[in-house]
Amino acid sequence: MNNGDEHFELDQSAAQLYRQFAGIDDQDRVLEPTTSALVELLNQKEQFLDQYRLLLAEATTIFVGILANSRFAVLAKENEQKIKVLVGALKKIAKFPKFDGKIHGRLRGQQCPDGKIGSDLYDYELSFGNFLVDFQVAQIVAEREKKHGAAIYGKLMEAFRALSAMEIFNFTIDLAGGTDEDYQRIEETVHRLSRFYASNGAPDSYLVNDEYGRPHVNLTLLAASNKVKPAALQNLVDKMGARLLGVPPDPQFGRFTTVYEAVFASPRNRELLRKMPIEVNNVQWLTRNLHATAEKKIEAVQVSRFVLAKYGSNPRMATEVLASINREGYTDIRTEVMNKRLTTASNFLNHSAGTADKETLHKEALQNIKEGMEQVADTVYDNISIQDGKVSTVNEHGHKTSWSINEKILGLLSFFKQRSTTKKKVRDIANRKVMFDAEDYAVIAKNFKISEASAAQLLELLKSCFDDLGHFRRASLKKTFPTSPATAARSLSFSGII
Repeated sequence: MNNGDEHFELDQSAAQLYRQFAGIDDQDRVLEPTTSALVELLNQKEQFLDQYRLLLAEATTIFVGILANSRFAVLAKENEQKIKVLVGALKKIAKFPKFDGKIHGRLRGQQCPDGKIGSDLYDYELSFGNFLVDFQVAQIVAEREKKHGAAIYGKLMEAFRALSAMEIFNFTIDLAGGTDEDYQRIEETVHRLSRFYASNGAPDSYLVNDEYGRPHVNLTLLAASNKVKPAALQNLVDKMGARLLGVPPDPQFGRFTTVYEAVFASPRNRELLRKMPIEVNNVQWLTRNLHATAEKKIEAVQVSRFVLAKYGSNPRMATEVLASINREGYTDIRTEVMNKRLTTASNFLNHSAGTADKETLHKEALQNIKEGMEQVADTVYDNISIQDGKVSTVNEHGHKTSWSINEKILGLLSFFKQRSTTKKKVRDIANRKVMFDAEDYAVIAKNFKISEASAAQLLELLKSCFDDLGHFRRASLKKTFPTSPATAARSLSFSGII
């Protein structure tokens, strides 16, 4: 081939560049069956990891079963045995080479485990360090481990449903140093947790209320674990709560979402009160991604406090609201859950519109929502329609559902939906029938932070790199982007445009 040729089919290097250019990968990949030592090693490693995935699932089902049984006095003896089994499972998990000492469970709520509407309410995630188990991982393990996997998977899904029913949306089990004393403290804490859930929130001198006057599981356990009279800790909570929620609030408490969090900020309290190895529904776990930077901490705290004050008596709703204004709440999300998130976020903006902190609350929430929507798959936006200010979707049975959302969120949704459309055009830029319009230029201009005229010029330059038959022209690309052919691909990789 002559170097001066302007028209030719894509060679290997150009094809690779074009794939980068258009954000696609059309390479055929076939996994050839092999019995190589490497594959065997990988299989052994996966089997090893499956053992710990099953252990984590088993420990969770036992833990949840204990709490569920706690409301029935006749099951007290059975629970005693279960607690011993739980500790045994925790000791086995602690032998994992990269175990970091803490087990976490949290409601993720992004997926629908059985595909039914509402099943996102038991989409939980278990983890320690970077090791994770959810319903999808559990399904895969169940297929590989025929003997125990299927049974464990079924019990795990039951445990997730039970957690949701008991309104437990996150928990942490801290094994600390893994000493006999540490495991003894875990046993004692499980007993105290059982007592709390046996009370079902009924008035009890054993209970400690939070700053909003609601029974608080962690404050109650904190008093019991440290052998502090509940009334004494309640007195401390009331004093700190008055300062935290005062009008105006005490500046020293500006960075704390709850009194429970503030208690451990005091060196004196840390000396007197030792944290329990198990925490349940700790708000800090629900809001940790709102506190991305120190600068955002104060604003995030204001948002969290508003949610707790408004929805704290309904833990499920508080959790859903926080997820809807937290960027992590939009990760790997499905269309039906996306609709729910945006509606809940709209309610948050509408309810907070009449507050003195409206501007701060709205700015913080909208920024988080925008960051979350940045990572939503195009297929989700493709399933959503916007017409006359209303949002609608059509389910697999052809049933159409329409609703209204806050105009600020509608603006964000409209932008990202249009961006999805523009991305398809850019990927098909070699097709001469593809026409870009003002909305496309606006999307690219906003992401590039350039003028719409410059966006239009950029697209024209890129189109000029293909001939009338859609063939890639290397010479034209070099002329258009003389410093590096890859500059074109990188320049349009902004914010997922390609």
